[in-house]
Amino acid sequence: MRQLYIADSNADFANFIATVARRDGWQVEICATGRVLLDKLAASDGPACLLVDVNMPEMDGPQVIEGLAVLERPPLRLRFITTGSNTSIRAAKLLAKPIGWRLTTTFTNPCRWRR
Repeated sequence: MRQLYIADSNADFANFIATVARRDGWQVEICATGRVLLDKLAASDGPACLLVDVNMPEMDGPQVIEGLAVLERPPLRLRFITTGSNTSIRAAKLLAKPIGWRLTTTFTNPCRWRR
């Protein structure tokens, strides 16, 4: 089964994305911080797609990238998300919250693993 990790301190948003992803056949893990995400990734194996909020308490999205560099695991695909009207675009493939159901289902397409 395809694995999706959502790292976002906004529980309502993370649960929304998780619901849509599960309906599309994803196995989903929700992490409230980047530290929790790295801990879960270190304890698991297999390819995964990561949806990581740029601005989180304790460990933000860019810090998660630094933490991923030391993990020895199969390939990971990463997408950043962020929120707020004053948030600047910090990555080429960035999703600005809130996003709707249709966009949610399309963002997972690049994360699908080819057989």
